[in-house]
Amino acid sequence: MLQLICKRLQNERVKLKMTQEELANKVGITSKSQSNYELGKRYPDAKYLAGAAQSGVDINYVVTGSHCLPEEKMQTVVELEEKLKEVMALLEVLKGNQ
Repeated sequence: MLQLICKRLQNERVKLKMTQEELANKVGITSKSQSNYELGKRYPDAKYLAGAAQSGVDINYVVTGSHCLPEEKMQTVVELEEKLKEVMALLEVLKGNQ
């Protein structure tokens, strides 16, 4: 499990086009600590994970392996659900008129 988290953390950093040192500086740790997290020599703590999330790391993916939907896509999903409810209500009305 730890190895998966380490690899995902590294994947996220690379996706953000950051070096270990750059991410470490943004999160407020040493580059050695960042390296240790990515190599599985240490577990990242909650403070680190919060800082990484603020730096653009998808922490849900790092921890669970599932990506979060970006906010704009989530809004689209919510809008589609609302439209679907409207269509379903309209279908019910039409059924009642037959």
